[in-house]
Amino acid sequence: KISYEEFGAMKAERADWTREHALQQLEENTTKLLAALETLSNEELGVDVTMPIRGGITAPLGVWIMQAH
Repeated sequence: KISYEEFGAMKAERADWTREHALQQLEENTTKLLAALETLSNEELGVDVTMPIRGGITAPLGVWIMQAH
């Protein structure tokens, strides 16, 4: 849980961020994420991962990755 102080610090840190900055960061981080995903083997993509939603839902890592798609 985040405190009001932590939220205030995060808000201040991002006060001068522009839409262009956010889009640039999104593009850079997406590129890094895709590169990391390409290194995963089929076995790693098949490992079950349980997410703490609706009491816990288990699916292979590859399924969770495809949720963004």
